[in-house]
Amino acid sequence: MANLNFCIGNLSGDYILIETINLEYPGDLDSDDAAWANVKIKMQVGCWSGQYKGSLRIDELSQFSSNIDDLLSLRKNEVTFSPMEPWIVLTLTATDPENFSIFGTAIDEINDGNKLSFRFKVAKSDLSDTFSNLGKVLYLLQERKM
Repeated sequence: MANLNFCIGNLSGDYILIETINLEYPGDLDSDDAAWANVKIKMQVGCWSGQYKGSLRIDELSQFSSNIDDLLSLRKNEVTFSPMEPWIVLTLTATDPENFSIFGTAIDEINDGNKLSFRFKVAKSDLSDTFSNLGKVLYLLQERKM
């Protein structure tokens, strides 16, 4: 599978980088299991940095992409990404038309893991790049063109 990723933030500052590793069940096209992508989550927030693996549903990433579009076009002032398995939970809030605040939590093991709470700011141009790159990742995941 190609290394598909998208970044929230900016790699020269605070960021969350989500890299798709593979599909959990690549041959399965119809069941609920077909919707899961194994990911590596890398982050740098403040003085904290790290990486860990998790799983995210493709439909939840698709909804997150739609929500980012709503935020960028100012149809919404705040959006949340709160997946079924909460490896990463995010709330994005417009602070003005050109800037956004990211509030989130990351957990390294479901049900019993270490939990990091964080926040940082992101410019509209960087969030626009997130939206564009996430769209490309979703297309390839949904079409199984990895």
